[in-house]
Amino acid sequence: MARQIVIEETTVDKLVDLICEKVVSNLELVLDRRSKQPILDKEYCTIKDVCSLLNVTRQTVHLWVKKGLLENIKLGSRSTRFKTSDVLELLKKSERKRL
Repeated sequence: MARQIVIEETTVDKLVDLICEKVVSNLELVLDRRSKQPILDKEYCTIKDVCSLLNVTRQTVHLWVKKGLLENIKLGSRSTRFKTSDVLELLKKSERKRL
């Protein structure tokens, strides 16, 4: 997917700043993914893992489950797991919205 940037009435400094911001943002995403790789290697993850991967609170995860955006697996009255593949799909959707 090619994106075009239209440059009108800008200085070289502003252009360099914009490019630097994009590079830093993408580097942060790559580093963030690497730190989360052990979670991604598991078939199922905990609510704490989901919060870490998606950078959200427990309340947000519970809301998404209630709305049907994320499916959970109950392992008793106080234990819940999520399919890591489902969490990855949600992560991909959220990253697409950021770009």
